[in-house]
Amino acid sequence: MNNDILSVPTPGQTPEPVVNTNKPKSKKGLFIAIGVVLVIAILTGVYFLFIRGVDKKQVINGTVNKFFGTATEAAQKIEDILIIDYKKDVVKSTGSFKVSYDTNDSSIKTQLGGLTSATLNYGMDLDLKNLEASLDLELLEGNNNVAKFNTLLKNKNFYIKSDLFTDIFKYDLSNEIDWNSIDIDKLPDFKADAYTKLIKKANKLVIDNIKDEYLTQESVNEDIDGVNVKGLKTTLTLDEKNSKQFAKDLLNAMKNDDEFVELLASIAMKDKDEIKESLDDAIKNIDEEKQTLIAEEFKTSKLNIYTTKQGKFLALTLDEEDKKALTAVSNKGVTTIKFFSDGKETLKVDYNEKDKEITWNNENAKANDIKKVTVKLLKNGLSIKLESDAYNVTLSGTEDITKESISTNYSAEANMEQAGKNYSAKAEWTNKVEKGDKVNEFSTTSAKNIKYLTDEDSNKLGTELITNLNKSTIGQMIVAMLQSASTTNTTSDYYDIEY
Repeated sequence: MNNDILSVPTPGQTPEPVVNTNKPKSKKGLFIAIGVVLVIAILTGVYFLFIRGVDKKQVINGTVNKFFGTATEAAQKIEDILIIDYKKDVVKSTGSFKVSYDTNDSSIKTQLGGLTSATLNYGMDLDLKNLEASLDLELLEGNNNVAKFNTLLKNKNFYIKSDLFTDIFKYDLSNEIDWNSIDIDKLPDFKADAYTKLIKKANKLVIDNIKDEYLTQESVNEDIDGVNVKGLKTTLTLDEKNSKQFAKDLLNAMKNDDEFVELLASIAMKDKDEIKESLDDAIKNIDEEKQTLIAEEFKTSKLNIYTTKQGKFLALTLDEEDKKALTAVSNKGVTTIKFFSDGKETLKVDYNEKDKEITWNNENAKANDIKKVTVKLLKNGLSIKLESDAYNVTLSGTEDITKESISTNYSAEANMEQAGKNYSAKAEWTNKVEKGDKVNEFSTTSAKNIKYLTDEDSNKLGTELITNLNKSTIGQMIVAMLQSASTTNTTSDYYDIEY
């Protein structure tokens, strides 16, 4: 193989060789292990390693590839594993939402009637091909049932049954919806790889339209936030003139790329001509100097990327009108990122590359202010923790993708101490999406049409609802709210009478 300079690949992207025809051939297998090394540095996100020294365009290309690569990886992960065609398959979604609390405050416990947790379980099936759907709900108080509801859309009728009432009811939708106008075949075709292809296209178009004249490179030996940086400084300068030119070039390239337009149209669910018209309007706005991709009051920006001569990331800075806007420096496995406004530091965060953890410490925190924020990157998600003297909050989310399903888990937990009393609350949401066999049906032969209910039917329904809801604490709360709303509406109607 040739001892070529390799551009940095993003996940799922094949490295493209930049061939140097003057270089001798290397031994077979040499440099295979060191072809490309990509190390994630969150927020600065730029690490490259080349066999030979890097030039300014390679540094910028590697940076752009890294940013687009994160999105490509996320899209590709789904399309390569789980594929559901909503026009042909039955889409099945199941999950639950649970809230719970704990406290030593007796007044709170009394107000909630001893209730400590509630859970809503759900299941939904959607069959667009046959215009059928079902939704099943189950409300629990602790581990005890409060209510169950089963709904079904079938044969242009909506059905509902519940353990809160005896009868099954239906609502005829034959004349409520223009069923003949619903044509599933006219919906956009499912394209599993549309997002990935579009991201990769955009990646290439951005790179192709960053001209060499926007870039400079020089050898440097300087201090950035107290850390000595020695190597190459690659600068991308965007002033008002070249920013407008870059935006126009990029939009024109998008408009003239048939595949890009087609992909964007399929995702946006629009016609290709509409997409081209929108791109033309954006270009026209730039020419007429209307506010669009270019800010009305444009400030010359300089993005400086510091690397070793072989391309390893050292630091990054962003200057606006010769004033610092952002600095990021990697030192001993920790990248420190600082944000500035009018030359003054406004925020500082640290990224621990080994622990994959971002932390922010509020050095000027007052009582009850957030003193620390920690973002932890997990294998399939992340967690965020906010801490203060009086309380702390933890948010987390994970996603598990297999050939059969996509499962997501989210949670939010808060703990607080006030006047010697402790309070904690937690909310958890789980969801699973997979292919289903059919919608969940139930017998509808005895269903009563809601439009033709008698007074006796209505009175029976109301009595059953109130009686069964009053069997649980949550049900009693619902009844109280309904009665309160009914009283408010009655009073409101009384005062609305015109004399």
